[in-house]
Amino acid sequence: MSDEQNRLKIFVRGGCVQEGGPGIYGILMTCGDARKELAGGLQSSTDRRMELYATIKALEAIRVPGKVILKNDSEYLVKSMNKGWVKLWKKNNWWRSPSERVANSDLWKLVLALSEIHQIEFKIFNKSVDRKEYDRCREIAFEVLNRPVVLPLDPGYRYGKSFQNAYRGQRCPKCGGLMVKCPPRKFSQAADMTYGWSTEAYCHNCKLNHIVKSNERELCYISDGKVVFL
Repeated sequence: MSDEQNRLKIFVRGGCVQEGGPGIYGILMTCGDARKELAGGLQSSTDRRMELYATIKALEAIRVPGKVILKNDSEYLVKSMNKGWVKLWKKNNWWRSPSERVANSDLWKLVLALSEIHQIEFKIFNKSVDRKEYDRCREIAFEVLNRPVVLPLDPGYRYGKSFQNAYRGQRCPKCGGLMVKCPPRKFSQAADMTYGWSTEAYCHNCKLNHIVKSNERELCYISDGKVVFL
């Protein structure tokens, strides 16, 4: 077996069901014939944060320091690491410019610290060569949504006040399954086009976004872009 085949390869995908909604990740680790899969998620996050969070979880899973090939579908992450931007941000105390802070610096700090333990080669997914691994990462990531558990919070994500005051452990009015809370958003009622702020909740089983109106606490869901009240 060649040195290349014997190297640890990690395939990582992370993202959100919708921006600000449930965040999920899938990780596939291979070394020769050995294979390991990891998956998890957070209640609410962003695509960028989940890409970083997934990479952190992958690096934390490496037991012995060594040479690693890490493939990710985040061009932003791969370029930031390979071009040395992250080390420059750290040197500048996590400022991109005199007037702009580095976004998600809490996660970048962990990515940088963990990557310095190993000899990591960051690469973009080659979707033609790595198609099986790419698709498998997506599959195991979405399996997280079917688990009968409440996903943990993303401590670095900025939740709105309406989210913090939302009902805890609320269940789906259609199937009775647990729902994941999402940040508040603006919506309109089709009848009179008046606007209001609502707290959304995503049902794993129904794959629907349910809404709890903050003023009337009336349950409804989105269907074909319209708000349907129950």
